[in-house]
Amino acid sequence: MRQDNAEGSSSSPSKLSSRQQDALVGTLLGDGCLAKHGYHHRLHVKHKEAHRALVEYKYEVFRDFVLMDLHVFGQKLKGREFPCVQFATRTSPLFSEWHARFYREGRKVVPTDIALYLSPLAVAVWFMDDGAADFAGVTFQTHSFDRDGLELLQGALQQNFGVATTCRRNKGGQVLYVGVGSLDRLRALIQPHLLPQFSYKLVPRRLEPRRDCTLAPDESRGEDTVRPRWQQREASQKWEPAKIDLGQYSGAMEESNSRVDTLVVPAVNDGC
Repeated sequence: MRQDNAEGSSSSPSKLSSRQQDALVGTLLGDGCLAKHGYHHRLHVKHKEAHRALVEYKYEVFRDFVLMDLHVFGQKLKGREFPCVQFATRTSPLFSEWHARFYREGRKVVPTDIALYLSPLAVAVWFMDDGAADFAGVTFQTHSFDRDGLELLQGALQQNFGVATTCRRNKGGQVLYVGVGSLDRLRALIQPHLLPQFSYKLVPRRLEPRRDCTLAPDESRGEDTVRPRWQQREASQKWEPAKIDLGQYSGAMEESNSRVDTLVVPAVNDGC
């Protein structure tokens, strides 16, 4: 893996393009970090191998600042090894300026003026980094930010784009939840900038095909591949009469021998 230690090299751009700034903001709200290396800071991007497309996208965006090749390695966690892909930019005073905005006492925070930098592309990159499908909506996994930071993000999303969010407790922290009322607005905002490999994050889990029962795309199932799971179950139920022997209750039935000693009840087939 090649590394570049040049400080303020003349070959480095003197200004971030609007695309680079938007991608940087989204990355810093997500999984990216700025680390000091010598006098200035550099951007470090790392994702799991399954999300290589996102690493390659960021690599292309910041190509003016990168000399190294993509680095593939195995990260060990709790006795297991996970394949990852990463790269780091060269150091630049430009990244030091953004470090001053996004870090306090060595910890990443949400800038108080985040609304000025939150563009549709920035939200899209943030969502590709930290977005996740929920049952009826989607979430931004904001565990690393405190409540003040979440309120700043909520205000920026509402003010800039009319996207309403709520805070939800999750795994010892809090996430921002986008419900049904704002999901279409969020989708329209970021879909044009989303890599195709990450479109699945915008599909609430209640709309996902049932992995245990759904047929392959080339098999005839009609709309069942996109309907909510409860509708699939309801459509697959077969209501047929089933007889239950009531002989044990013959004492109670002796008064009327004309009765049929059976009870007709629906039999449910869950379709699996």
